[in-house]
Amino acid sequence: MIASYSDICLASQKHTVHVLLIVILLIDWAVASNPKENFCRRYAHQTTVIDDKLYIDGGWVNFDNFPQKQQDYPNTWLSYHDLNHTYEGFPDLNISLSKNDSIPTVHGGVLWGDSVNKRFYLYGGEWTGGSADAVYTVLGYDILYNYWDDFGLPSLKPPPQIASYGAGVGVSETGNGYYYGGYISNASMSGWTQPRKMSSNFYSYSYDSKSFTQAADPDDLPRAEGAMVWIPAGDALGLLVYMGGVVSQNNTVLPQGFDEIFVYDATDNSWLNQSATGEIPQNRRQFCIDVAWAPDKSSYNM
Repeated sequence: MIASYSDICLASQKHTVHVLLIVILLIDWAVASNPKENFCRRYAHQTTVIDDKLYIDGGWVNFDNFPQKQQDYPNTWLSYHDLNHTYEGFPDLNISLSKNDSIPTVHGGVLWGDSVNKRFYLYGGEWTGGSADAVYTVLGYDILYNYWDDFGLPSLKPPPQIASYGAGVGVSETGNGYYYGGYISNASMSGWTQPRKMSSNFYSYSYDSKSFTQAADPDDLPRAEGAMVWIPAGDALGLLVYMGGVVSQNNTVLPQGFDEIFVYDATDNSWLNQSATGEIPQNRRQFCIDVAWAPDKSSYNM
């Protein structure tokens, strides 16, 4: 039996419909999945803790089909873990916070937390779409009103060179955010036409005046993937402590060993180096860091 032209067309149409249905189902599955109900893992996000809530923004998320699909998805949700309430041993995750398409989804950035005014600011990071689609403006999230504010372009001249995977810390006690080093590329900064490069820039941001300052860096050497904490030592603005990551010397990228610690005096805008002793940790990059101190602030543990 010879198939007619109409039979062949009908079969072709059915095949096309089946393919379209499969594609639609796959798209619907990705859209329907979320990091609360379908969580596998999350990485390269930015976080801050305010009032015992761990806020999580951006980065990449893998859903529960990751063992089969090996697929990274942009984490477009703004969420938080309530650290005072646990479910099956873990803090419950809330994914209902406001974040529309006007707020970029980035990885490798920082959230500068402001527990006094109940907000945080998003700085740095690479757009998950592959290139920065808009000029950087200061975006702040108001926790009390569940609302994002756009505070406009930085007033600093020349404007900050927006980087990713640098070291950042927000200090509620002094009302300042800091960011050191990282990688500058067209994924982090709109209009960047040069190859991706490591940065030595160090910026501070005032929560009150909404203004940036380019501060002194340790030694003009580009660094990235390290970490920074603030301690209430010295004068009123305290000290920043930076360690780890990588450093570029003579066009060679090397580990920044934990035997060398960089301390920034925020009041004097100056750095000093300290040599660590004892059992030095192995080299690390893109690691987590935190700090705790004695009630009398006589010692600090990181």
